[in-house]
Amino acid sequence: MDDYFEDEIPDENDDGPGGSIAFLPTIKYYEKLYGISLGQNDQKAVTVFADYEPKEKLRRLQTELLWVKEGRATEAACDTVIGKKRKHRYRTYEQWARLMLLWIASIKK
Repeated sequence: MDDYFEDEIPDENDDGPGGSIAFLPTIKYYEKLYGISLGQNDQKAVTVFADYEPKEKLRRLQTELLWVKEGRATEAACDTVIGKKRKHRYRTYEQWARLMLLWIASIKK
C-alpha cells in the first residue's frame, strides 16, 4: 500500500476510542496534492483526483468521506485535515463530505 505503513492501515470497522475515527490519510493526501493546489475548488480538485489517481485510492477517499458524512470522524481530525475554512464555507464537515461524494458520483466514467 503506497500511502500507509503496515500498522497504519485504517480499519473501517474500528471507530477508535469513543466511537470516532481520528485518522483520515486519504483525505489528507487529497487536500495536500489537489485541494490546496486548485485553490480549494473541491469540485474541480476531486475531478482531477479521479482522473489521475488509481481507482483503489478513489475508493479509499470515498470511504473516508462516507465516515465524515456519517459523523464518524472526530471534530479534531476534521479541523486538522479538512480545515475550518471548509467547515465555515459548507456549514458542516458532513455537508462538505456529502457534496464531495455527489461530485465523485457525477464524474463520467
